[in-house]
Amino acid sequence: MEINHKDITYEELSSSYKERTIIDVRNRNEIEACGQIPGSHCIPVTEIKLACDLDPESFKARYGFEKPACEDDLVVCCKSGIRSKAACDLLQSKGYKRHRIYRGSFSEWEEKGGEVLKPGQPYEYNFDDNSDEDCPSGPATEEPSNLISDTSPSTHEVSLQARNNYNKSL
Repeated sequence: MEINHKDITYEELSSSYKERTIIDVRNRNEIEACGQIPGSHCIPVTEIKLACDLDPESFKARYGFEKPACEDDLVVCCKSGIRSKAACDLLQSKGYKRHRIYRGSFSEWEEKGGEVLKPGQPYEYNFDDNSDEDCPSGPATEEPSNLISDTSPSTHEVSLQARNNYNKSL
């Protein structure tokens, strides 16, 4: 069964990204090499199931921000929109209902002149008024081999599945 997800456009996101929870599902190396939408949070697509299953305290320790509730509005992006579709399918299966795909993703964001946070560049604003710290940019707390369970699909499998699902939706 094909799952349809709502989209968000560059225009919508560029005027409201500071108020939104944006999940960037690219891997950390891509984000470090290319930059990210300011305020977005890195949860690689291969970790989405794991992230959804973590208790709030463990989630915050691993990803550096409060675990979104299933009712929270989320925007999911990647480099070009394919992995975000796979991530939204996984979020949907874990009970998250209010997520939107930024199909243009980081490539469009950068191409259209959206603000880009480069590695090592500090945030200029704080997203959580109740916190004294900005979004952390430190390394993951576990070795990469511990981030994916034995039953998680490989990145290649997720990419192939996402590409097939995306092509079917066209």
